[in-house]
Amino acid sequence: MKIRDFISNIIIEDMENKKYSNKILDNLLMILFANLLRDDKNTIELPQELQRSNKYLSSIIIYIQGNYKTVTLEELSNKFHFTVPYLSKLIKIHTGHTFKNMIQTIKLNKAIELLTSSDLKICDISEIVGYENNTHFIRTFKKIYGVSPNHYRQQIHNENRKDGAPK
Repeated sequence: MKIRDFISNIIIEDMENKKYSNKILDNLLMILFANLLRDDKNTIELPQELQRSNKYLSSIIIYIQGNYKTVTLEELSNKFHFTVPYLSKLIKIHTGHTFKNMIQTIKLNKAIELLTSSDLKICDISEIVGYENNTHFIRTFKKIYGVSPNHYRQQIHNENRKDGAPK
């Protein structure tokens, strides 16, 4: 598949914003970058420092995803034997997100999964994904998605009804 096709698919997926779009976009971007690296493998060279720390990155990401509800940067730095500032920089360089944004994104993606696949109360979803304060969860969700979690759920259910899905 050509790079242009990948970019077109990414744009279309982003504009349509369907169920699981975030996951599909993440994977399309990974494939795009892998193809770009494949084409330019002889011209791309990582600094030695990044090459050494890169072997830990997937373990760090997996650990964050498995412990997103409670993990702190300090805990992570102790576990993987990095200083907090270095680990923070490492995460930012490799993911394009700060540690805080990464945790927030994981929590909100889990919340969207629960909003679209369950009838759980918003306060229960908030607790399940690791927000201690329901109001903070609602405020954060609305800031990122432009609507409250309840409104988001209603929009999804309305779209499913239009698509002919069962009520």
